[in-house]
Amino acid sequence: MRLYKAIWIINIKQKLHNLWEDDSGVTTIEYGLIAGLIAALLVAVFGLFGDSLKELFEAIANTLSNATDTINNERTS
Repeated sequence: MRLYKAIWIINIKQKLHNLWEDDSGVTTIEYGLIAGLIAALLVAVFGLFGDSLKELFEAIANTLSNATDTINNERTS
């Protein structure tokens, strides 16, 4: 019975050692943390500058729309 317990403990120790030394999932965890950090930064930036960004994109859209209208008017006249 003692031999069985000793083998069982050695087996558990070996499995724990192998688990401790295995670093195959570390890269995945690091990429997950980086993605989470980027997402948090984007939320913060859009929260702080949301109105300014909206105005900027509206100005760009209006400028492009006016340019397209001008080009179309020149073609038809």
